[in-house]
This record gives sequence, C-alpha cells and structure tokens, in this order.
Amino acid sequence: MLSVNYFGAITLAEGVYDLLKMEKGNCAVTVSGSIAYSERGEFFVDELLTNCGDEERICRFVNTLDPYKIGGVLYVSTKMALVRWVRRIAPSWAVHCVNINTVAPGAVNTTIMPGTSVKDGFFQFILGRNARSLPSGSLDRTA
Repeated sequence: MLSVNYFGAITLAEGVYDLLKMEKGNCAVTVSGSIAYSERGEFFVDELLTNCGDEERICRFVNTLDPYKIGGVLYVSTKMALVRWVRRIAPSWAVHCVNINTVAPGAVNTTIMPGTSVKDGFFQFILGRNARSLPSGSLDRTA
C-alpha cells in the first residue's frame, strides 16, 4: 500500500514533471481522498512518509507492526502524507508554471472494498464520524 498510494504517486508525478515544464500552464493531479482528513489514530506512519522518504526503511518498519492494529490506519497515512507532499512541492512547481494539486473524492465502491456498506465495521473505522455525511448513505459507485 505504501509503494502504490504514496511512493508510486510521487514517482509518477516527479516522472512527468520535466515534460510538464516544457509548456506553461500544465498541471498534475493526485488523488488523496477525503479519508486524508480523518484522524490517524495512534500510528504516525504519515509522519514517517512525510519526513523520512526512505521507502524500503519505512516498509520494513511497518511490517513489524500488528496488521490488526494498523489496518486502515496505513491507508489513511498514505493519503495524509500525499496531501502534505503536494502542499510542500506545489510552490516550487508553480515557479515553473506547473500546477499540482490533489483531489479528495468521497468513498467509492471499488474492488478494494467489495460489498462494503456504511454499516460495516471497516467502513465505520475508515470514515469515522464522516460516514453519516455521505449524501447517498452508501459508497459511491465507479462509472
């Protein structure tokens, strides 16, 4: 999850940066999700991602944690850290006329959460107090 949601997004954005600089007004968009604005709980993996950046080292550390305790917190941490990375990098990209931003869609029923509903414990854990704020009362569907 760390390698895809955080390091993968950064690698992709940095990989196209030089191409985007070639013409003024280009932009890059990452997807963080509204989950990035939830409480992280007792694990501070997002701080490691934001301040360390050593993928192999962080993955080794995360593998020592109890998977039942870290569960959805790891997902939230990757999204929080991605938002911070975009905020930190945006001014230096803007100097070269490249905008970078992150969008925060609500929960979407994808293959990562099959059959999940608002009443499910996992969904409640991930969204916390935000679960009741979903207009449809359930996960949105992909097109």
